[in-house]
Amino acid sequence: MTNQTKTTPQTIESYIRVQSMTAAIINAIVNPALAWLMNQKIAPVSLWQGSSIAMDTIITSIILSLLVAHFSASGTGSALKSGQMEIKPDMAEQNRFIRYLPKKPWQTGLLFSFCNMLILLPLLTAIFNIAGIITIPFSVFAIYKSIFTATLAYITASCTIKKELAKVSQSK
Repeated sequence: MTNQTKTTPQTIESYIRVQSMTAAIINAIVNPALAWLMNQKIAPVSLWQGSSIAMDTIITSIILSLLVAHFSASGTGSALKSGQMEIKPDMAEQNRFIRYLPKKPWQTGLLFSFCNMLILLPLLTAIFNIAGIITIPFSVFAIYKSIFTATLAYITASCTIKKELAKVSQSK
């Protein structure tokens, strides 16, 4: 007699939370490590000059958002095909914001990267100007990079997954 265990599908909310947290944790660790590899002298980092915070934020935002959106969308498709989670027929109606996101994951990724840049760069400029700061120590930059990449990864992953689920829900 074989012992077969049937796994119950994961709830949608649980799937979104786990995948989004995974993306956030990975990015919170990997991105500061990459920044350290590119600045092993641990030199102070300026806002706009040279290998600056602004340039790093722009490049990281674009690459991170595109990759997270791609992997989130493909992971969601795989989870649905393998039966890891079941789709609800009213997913498209549950969140109005999600309906307005672009249909393709790479477009959603770009949208979030541009929104991130539009919020963070003026905010950083204002903080630097008000505080009279020209450069920050690398350790502070690494903390900033960890926080901003984790936040961006979480938001991008959760919204991309919700959009993919809404698309599947609409087609049923």
